[in-house]
Amino acid sequence: MLNQIAFVYEESENQTDLFTPYHTKFDCVIKYGTNGKPFKFTYQCNTDHMTPNINDVMDSLLLDTYAYDNCATPAEMADEFGYDYYEDKNKINKMWDACKRTANALHEMFSDDELSEIEREINEES
Repeated sequence: MLNQIAFVYEESENQTDLFTPYHTKFDCVIKYGTNGKPFKFTYQCNTDHMTPNINDVMDSLLLDTYAYDNCATPAEMADEFGYDYYEDKNKINKMWDACKRTANALHEMFSDDELSEIEREINEES
């Protein structure tokens, strides 16, 4: 499955809101199938240790998708990840919206069986 996903990236001009000062933000696009709709997103990594690759990118997207799928509300997501929803409401709502966007895109692009196959391939290569 992974080898059937078209993946391109370039360093983003916007290098704000980085995870750490050592990270670099990339603008990425994945596309699956000849008639598939591309999904554009940002991805960050420390380029001293790696560059964006399909395995790591898809793993990250799956984690966001499953986080959204397994939490019914932003408050539940906050609890799941150890945040206090009322103290971190803006941060959690931003995270919720990003995970929702990713989940919607991946569920539109892939069937549940295909997502499971992608996860299996990633785990085999880890």
